Amino acid sequence: MPQSLLRNHVLKTLSSEDFALLRPSMHHVELNIKDQLEVSYQPIERVYFPEMGIASVVATMTGGRQSEVGIVGHDGMTGVAVILGQDKSPNETYIQVAGTHEFLATMLGAQRPGVTTALQMLEYRGLVHAKRGEITIIDRVGMIRLTHGAYGEEEQSHFGLASA
Repeated sequence: MPQSLLRNHVLKTLSSEDFALLRPSMHHVELNIKDQLEVSYQPIERVYFPEMGIASVVATMTGGRQSEVGIVGHDGMTGVAVILGQDKSPNETYIQVAGTHEFLATMLGAQRPGVTTALQMLEYRGLVHAKRGEITIIDRVGMIRLTHGAYGEEEQSHFGLASA
């Protein structure tokens, strides 16, 4: 595929010379939800440049509790440790499962029942609609007010949305 048609920002903005160096090793792969891209403290075998979707970088803390510490989308790449001269990462990276309570609990470093309770409260207030595998924000302005601006700022800057 020509470089100009790629959706990944990193690949798209490489010089043509640098892209030509990577091109022979590149392969298009379809990834499924929960596919593991990196295993903590194991050699990084492949670097991924997502064209769509989101990969989550997850740290395991003392006691086995997990928390999301990073995300990788079409504007980035996995395997950053390789660029830094390392062949392993202390974190796991896998394709995100957007919208499920279990994954949200991992992202937030919370217990699953707490996420379920929080979603029920947001639904009761008419801010979101939750169904299996999907959460829809119904009242964006209400979410911003409820969170005192903690919700909404990043998406406004990233996606160029007008402020509420």
